[in-house]
Amino acid sequence: MSARKKSYSGFGMGFLRPFAAVVVLTAFILVITFAVRGLSQLSTETVLIRTKPLLAKLNIDLENNKVVQVVEKFATRLSDKNLTGNDTDKNSEETLASQPTVEVDKNEQPQVAGAATTNKNTRIKLAILADVHSDYTNLKKALDKTKAMGISKIFFLGDYTKLGLIEDLTAAKKIMDSYDIDYYSLAGDHDLWKSVGYENFFEVFGAKKQTVTIEGVKFVFLDNGANYTVVDSENIEWFKKEVTDADFVVLSQPLYYPKLNKYMGKVNGEDVTELMTQRNMLLDIIRGTDVKAVIAADLHISDSVSDPVKPKLNHVLVGALTGERNLQSPRFSVFKYFDDSSYELEDVVLE
Repeated sequence: MSARKKSYSGFGMGFLRPFAAVVVLTAFILVITFAVRGLSQLSTETVLIRTKPLLAKLNIDLENNKVVQVVEKFATRLSDKNLTGNDTDKNSEETLASQPTVEVDKNEQPQVAGAATTNKNTRIKLAILADVHSDYTNLKKALDKTKAMGISKIFFLGDYTKLGLIEDLTAAKKIMDSYDIDYYSLAGDHDLWKSVGYENFFEVFGAKKQTVTIEGVKFVFLDNGANYTVVDSENIEWFKKEVTDADFVVLSQPLYYPKLNKYMGKVNGEDVTELMTQRNMLLDIIRGTDVKAVIAADLHISDSVSDPVKPKLNHVLVGALTGERNLQSPRFSVFKYFDDSSYELEDVVLE
């Protein structure tokens, strides 16, 4: 009888804790609904970050998949609705509609950036992947396609995982290692969530500053995946030196993308003052060099825009591999660099 009672109690607590989490998160989201304009900017990670201290006091484990799934569904449903009774969502849709080069047709395979390939000799060919969000099925599909195309190098621009759990990061690394392809990884904001920083990511993928030179073409990687934290001074000073003779800058978050008004320093539609100041500084540094393009991800859309101050500088976005919350069908990019120093990125859409 005692054992049965204990078992029942354990079942009750196992049931009540996720239920309590749902109640707390529901209340929090409803407060946000009435207090904040632009509910369409609400995201899973934002809800989890804001409620983490309260849930910890309730002894609710945020690694519980059921809790995370509930939050994701709430955030997704609410981000699609205009519960505030204003025209924010309508205006956002009109803004996007006024930008015809932002392609959201899931069957479309847009040319992202660069020049035509006619009669050009390709010096470099590599794949650029991003935003898996623990969709390892699609990650494997992308790696299969990469391998089939004879590509031997991959740049990964962040968000292997949804919440940056050690076991998820380890699973992603195991998959990447199994394909025997050289790859270089940056952390995304999702990869940093659990450890509130780079600790988990560096434990799995290693902490390193990355400059990659291939056939005389220099790519400088900078970790800027943390949404609310500036890049530390050591990395900034290193970047200043490395970028002087760089051809491309590779980031997790973009520095400029006016079509969605979302980039480093602007989180969920709001400016983060210190980050915005640092973002402006980075742009000034890059504009003072011969860098051809800043290549980034995070926004789940592939596109390219010219810099407003230096038009020859392109800001290129790589599409997402995840099948969820994706503005386009899952995809990655193939980067080609030609002997005449021109380049292009072409989407490869997963079937």
